[in-house]
Amino acid sequence: MHFKAILFDLDRTLAYDHHLELDTFRLLVQKFNIPASDADLLIVLNQFRSGQLPLNSALGQAFTKWGLSQQESQEAALLFRKQVLTEAHERVEAVEGFNEVISEVEKRKIPYAMLTNGWKELQDTKASIIGFKKEVLSSEELKAWKPDIQLFSKALQRLKFNANDTVYVGDSPESDMVGAKEAGMQTIWANFQHQQYPSGIVKPDAIIEKFTDLITLLPLPS
Repeated sequence: MHFKAILFDLDRTLAYDHHLELDTFRLLVQKFNIPASDADLLIVLNQFRSGQLPLNSALGQAFTKWGLSQQESQEAALLFRKQVLTEAHERVEAVEGFNEVISEVEKRKIPYAMLTNGWKELQDTKASIIGFKKEVLSSEELKAWKPDIQLFSKALQRLKFNANDTVYVGDSPESDMVGAKEAGMQTIWANFQHQQYPSGIVKPDAIIEKFTDLITLLPLPS
């Protein structure tokens, strides 16, 4: 494969947050004595992660449904955001080999950026924590969610990257590989959990099982 630019996914590709949002949400509902299960909490989080609702709306509607007043629900949603951002500094860590790979990418003068599902302030914070210094584009900011081709197309346009010359590196076959391929990009599957690739969906152009494997795929310096 040959590419001239790289777009990285964030969660489980460049960094691990160790269930940051779910754990924070769980503690918050316990604080309000709400008997919600993890499955209930994931339904709410996935309403945002899939693009069905803005984050504050998904959280506010859930808290109202669980018996809080409208004002209490709005305050709880804001508290969730605040606590997640605070806790991120203790929970988020870069994948092994992050600095080595990014240093090599920069040494070879390959343009790169990040495209991630999630809310902008959190994804910007995670990127800062791990030392990612290039542009971070989030689904909340671009108003489209993976695997929607519009998210990838908007990112390419914003960055002035040519789709055919850009590779997307991500961990999700369904969201990352499918969406990037439909946008005309090359793809690298970050299979750090050593899983079987799902049948019936488009295959990646390459697979890496640890982040440092990416170095062998980088184009040589011109």
